Amino acid sequence: GIGLDYIPATLSFEHVSDAVSVTDAEAYAAARKLTRIEGIFTGGSSGTALAGAIKWILGSVTPCHLGAPLEPRPVPAAHPRAARDPDPA
Repeated sequence: GIGLDYIPATLSFEHVSDAVSVTDAEAYAAARKLTRIEGIFTGGSSGTALAGAIKWILGSVTPCHLGAPLEPRPVPAAHPRAARDPDPA
């Protein structure tokens, strides 16, 4: 579990096909980035999930398989990216 230095006895590896390790520094950096870029206030556990997901995606697929949404969404004027990214497409 998050914050534990051991594997709980109740964990069954029957349904686990992969795992990613995330350091505290990576977790808190991801949480701060999520707050700064998306305005979503989170804690370390959400940062761990985000950092782990990004690490897993980047480690399991080649860059050519990463894509963009089919229909780009406009960036709201209040969003921090709006000033530096006038054309989100």
